[in-house]
Amino acid sequence: MTHVNVVREVRRLGDWNGRPVLFPLPQDAGVDEGVVVLLQAKDDRRILSSAARPETGRD
Repeated sequence: MTHVNVVREVRRLGDWNGRPVLFPLPQDAGVDEGVVVLLQAKDDRRILSSAARPETGRD
């Protein structure tokens, strides 16, 4: 069985107040791996938005 897009870690980056904001990724975030960021509603935890950075440097 091949595993793809396996979640290895979950980190909280901060709170969103509805306005544009930048959250820098930690220095060690996804080194040689892809990164996905999810914007999640505080009340019912639904996913409001997402963004991805593809993996880099992997053969």
